[in-house]
Amino acid sequence: MWKKILSVVLTLLVWGAIVAYVIWAWRLTDEHHSRLRVADVEVTITDRDKVEILSPDEVAYWIDTARMNPVGRLYDSINTQSINNMVASHNFVRESNTYLDFSRTMRVELTQRRPILRVASSDGAHFYLTDDGYIEPIVTGAAQYVPIITGTLPLPFPNDFRGELEKFVEDNEKKSDKNYLFLCKLINFVEYIEQIEFWSAQIVQINLTGGVQESDGVAFKEPRVELVPRVGGHIIYLGTLDNYQSKLRKLYHFYRSAATEEGWIGAEVIDIEYDNEVIIRRTEQ
Repeated sequence: MWKKILSVVLTLLVWGAIVAYVIWAWRLTDEHHSRLRVADVEVTITDRDKVEILSPDEVAYWIDTARMNPVGRLYDSINTQSINNMVASHNFVRESNTYLDFSRTMRVELTQRRPILRVASSDGAHFYLTDDGYIEPIVTGAAQYVPIITGTLPLPFPNDFRGELEKFVEDNEKKSDKNYLFLCKLINFVEYIEQIEFWSAQIVQINLTGGVQESDGVAFKEPRVELVPRVGGHIIYLGTLDNYQSKLRKLYHFYRSAATEEGWIGAEVIDIEYDNEVIIRRTEQ
């Protein structure tokens, strides 16, 4: 009986000592933490090997110009959440995390939004569209190798709009807008060619012709699509985006069968708009 009581008492004393040590260590650590000053800022862009839009130096510059540089300041005086919110508000930042560690360093870790297409329309619209549906500005000196959209692109937003596409169309009740529906169709087309290795490597430009933007008193007209390939001196006439999967399959089979016969050497235009037909227009000699 006495042995059991003694065992319980000893157990309680041991646990009491552990709790007391943890509280003492926490207070000591907290006191030490409060006296620390930040010596450095380290920015890590975890997906920079995949997306080369932002650089660590640029993010550090944001912190400097916002007068939030923590170097030389006490830990307790630094609001890492405010710094993190500022970083997250910049273009192309998908997610960010800002924290202090015991090496006297403030660390900023972030991921980027990935462009899937670039628009340079004849109406003056210039922007990237990212994989999570954001309209972002063109970044000088940080070109991304994505399909470029040129020509007459009807848009559901002003040329200078930047931000989340879905929120814009919801706020402006444009879900049924034909300009918006065509843009969705175009995005689906770009995503399709990016998923197929052959087309991803081959298609570098998508030119739109004859499109008319729907507006008050003006009826929408869907653009016709021309594809500019990386290999070959020809243009591919796709027509509308209707049935684009079967059109591209038809062209792929044509490339494979004609390659052995030099069937498209010297072609100026390859027209795949019509069912079961591939029409070749050659450069006049």
